[in-house]
Amino acid sequence: MITGTNSSISGKAGNFGGSSISTISKDLRALLSTEGSDYYIDPDRYTMEQVATLARKYFFEERFSQLDSKPAGNFQFWIGGYSSGADLGEIWRFQI
Repeated sequence: MITGTNSSISGKAGNFGGSSISTISKDLRALLSTEGSDYYIDPDRYTMEQVATLARKYFFEERFSQLDSKPAGNFQFWIGGYSSGADLGEIWRFQI
């Protein structure tokens, strides 16, 4: 997810309004990588928990909550990778 790190994000197929989950994920990746962004993650000092928390915030507060017509059913998003300096990987999931 963050260029040059070991973290990654994968999402369930679908869309929120006119945006595919793939496109939303790419938008989030850009925000996580942009210094000065509210979502910026320092690639030398981050935890996978931070990445998962920011991803959930972006998907729910910035995208899903803004929809006039909410999609039916549940949406799950899985995030896996390594916190900076960690030897063991982690998997996080959030659901909307």
